[in-house]
Amino acid sequence: MIGGSSIKYSYFTLFVIVASLVLVFTTIFTPLLNSGDDAFFMYTLAGGFGEEPTNLLHYNQGWHPWLGGLLSTLFTKWPGVNWYSITLLVFHCCGLTALLYAMLKTLKPGIGILFFLAIFLFIESRFLLSLNFTGTAFVTSTGAMSLMIYQVNKQKVFCVLNVSAFLLLLLSGMLRLHVVILVMLLFIPFIISSLSKKAKLSIFKAYLLSGIVLLLLNKAQENFYIDNIPGWKKQESFRQALFYAYNRPKNPDVFKIAFKDSTEQELFFSSFLYDSVQFTPVRITEISSKITRKRGLNNKEDILGLYWFFMELRIYFLLIITFVITFFFSKQIGQIHRWLIPMITVLFVYAYLFVFLKITTTIHLGLLFVLLVQISVGFQGVAPVFPFKWIRLFMGSVFILLVAWMLARLNKENDINKERRRNFNCVLAELNQNKDKLFIATDDSFPLGHFYLWDTPLQFPVSNLVYKDRMLTHTYLKTLKRYGVNDLHKALRENTNIRLVGKKLLSLEKILDGVRISQRMPDFKCMEVRKLERIQ
Repeated sequence: MIGGSSIKYSYFTLFVIVASLVLVFTTIFTPLLNSGDDAFFMYTLAGGFGEEPTNLLHYNQGWHPWLGGLLSTLFTKWPGVNWYSITLLVFHCCGLTALLYAMLKTLKPGIGILFFLAIFLFIESRFLLSLNFTGTAFVTSTGAMSLMIYQVNKQKVFCVLNVSAFLLLLLSGMLRLHVVILVMLLFIPFIISSLSKKAKLSIFKAYLLSGIVLLLLNKAQENFYIDNIPGWKKQESFRQALFYAYNRPKNPDVFKIAFKDSTEQELFFSSFLYDSVQFTPVRITEISSKITRKRGLNNKEDILGLYWFFMELRIYFLLIITFVITFFFSKQIGQIHRWLIPMITVLFVYAYLFVFLKITTTIHLGLLFVLLVQISVGFQGVAPVFPFKWIRLFMGSVFILLVAWMLARLNKENDINKERRRNFNCVLAELNQNKDKLFIATDDSFPLGHFYLWDTPLQFPVSNLVYKDRMLTHTYLKTLKRYGVNDLHKALRENTNIRLVGKKLLSLEKILDGVRISQRMPDFKCMEVRKLERIQ
C-alpha cells in the first residue's frame, strides 16, 4: 500500500470519532449478543449463574483467562456495569480505528472516509447488532493487519503504532485464536501481490513472531485450565468430539445404524448430555464419524443452503461490482489483480466451509469484511474519475440504492432484535419469579443469548438454570448443590421442585423408570415448561 495522503491524523482523535459512531449506533438500535457462547462467557465472568465471578470459562482457544481475569475482577467490584459488552466494543473501536487510520493514510481523504463508512454500514453494523467475540476478533485482527501492513510498507517497523498493531493482533488471538489465524492467512495473497520484497520479509517476520507468541499464550491457557479445573483435559476431549459432529453436515440416512436406539439419538441432538457414562469421548467420536458427511448438490438441505447463501450475498455482490466499475473508470484496471487473488482465496474458504463444515453468519460477514478492506485499499490513493456525467449519476444512484437497501435490512434485523429482547425479558422474569424451582433445559432453545447489550447480568440473573453450555463445562454441578441435589437421576425422579424447559424430551421417560413428563404448564406464558410426575 502506498500512502495517498500527507494530511496528519491523530490516532486518538480517530479513536474518539469511531467510538462516538459506535456509541450512537448501539444507542439508536437494539444490539443483542445473539450468541449462546457469549452469554455463557458473560454470565460466568459476572457471576450471574449464582456463583462467584470467575475466569474459568473451560473452552479452549477463546477468551484467554488473562483477559477473563480482568473482567471477572471488574464485575466483582462494579457488578452494575456490563464489562463484557464494553470490552467487546472497545476491541471493535480499536480495530476500526486502526483500519480508518490505514485507509486515510493510503487513500485520498474523501475516498478513505467513503470506503470506511461503506464498510461500517454494510458489515460492521451487522456485527454490532449481533455482538459476539468471534465477530469482534474479525474486526480487531483485520484492523491490526491493515495498520501493520501500512506501517511496514512505510518502513516504520519499530514505531509505536506498528507495535500497537502487533499487540492488537495478539489480543485478538486471546479473544478467538482460530479467527486471527484465518485473517492472517487471508491477508497473505494481498501481501504477496502488493508489497515490496523488503516489506514482505518484515511482515512475515511479524507473522512468525506473532504465531510463536499466540501458541505460547494458548499453551498458557491450557495449563491454567489444567491446574485449576479438575479433569479439564478429559472434559475438553469430550467437547471437541461433540463439536466435531455439531459443526459438520449430517447424514440422516445412517442415524439408525450410528445410534444404539432412538433414546440415545434424541439425547445426543437435544444437548441433554449430563450422563457422561452414556456419552464418553470415545462414544461421541464413534457417532460423529458415522453421522457426518460432505455436502454436495444432490441433497435438498444443501441446495437450500446455497439458496440462503445467494440471498445473503446479493447486496454484497452488487457492492463489489460497483467497486469494480469504479476501478474500471478510474483507469486502475491493473490494480484489480491486487484483490482478485484475495477474492479467489475468500471464495475457496467459502467452498471449504460449505463442503466440510458450515457457514455461520458471523464467519460469512468476517470473510466479507476482510475482502472489502483489501478491495478498498486497492485504489492506492487515486480518486475515481468518471469521464461522463451520466456515469457519475448512474454510479451515485446505484450506491444510494444499495445504501437504502442496507438500511432497510438493518431495520428488519433490528425489529427481530426488539422482539427477541421482549421475549428474553419475559422469559427471565418468569425464571426469577420461581427462585425456589430448578430449571433444566432439555434442548438448546433457551434464549439466553438474546441479551441486550446495555443490560447487565445483575439485572437478569439465572441462578436457577442448567442448560447446554453449563452441562458441557460441568459448571452446573455447583447449581445442583445449591438446590441440595447430589444425584441428578435420583433428583429428577423425586425432587418436585425441578422443572424442564424446552421441547418434550420423551427419552427421559425411558431412562428414568416410574416417571412421565407432564404437558406444558399453563402458568408459564413465555417459555415451554414441564415437570416430571411419578407414575403410581
